[in-house]
Amino acid sequence: MVLIRFPKEKAILGPQQFNSRINTDIQISSLITLLNQQGSSVILGETNIIPVKNSLLYVRPLYLKAQGGKSLPELKRSL
Repeated sequence: MVLIRFPKEKAILGPQQFNSRINTDIQISSLITLLNQQGSSVILGETNIIPVKNSLLYVRPLYLKAQGGKSLPELKRSL
């Protein structure tokens, strides 16, 4: 287990705040709309927060699943 201390004077985004920013981003919204056509559906994975040196890396996978197919969803992007 690792303890990470954040400075009190700097606001750090939590997973819900990060997801809200993704949902309101125009470029990401248009990408999801584009991929959600012609029988495909977009699945957003869980947000992962990875500590890297003195910062945090937020990663949320975006999967694409074909309609009616029994195949597994395909990883298309990481947001």
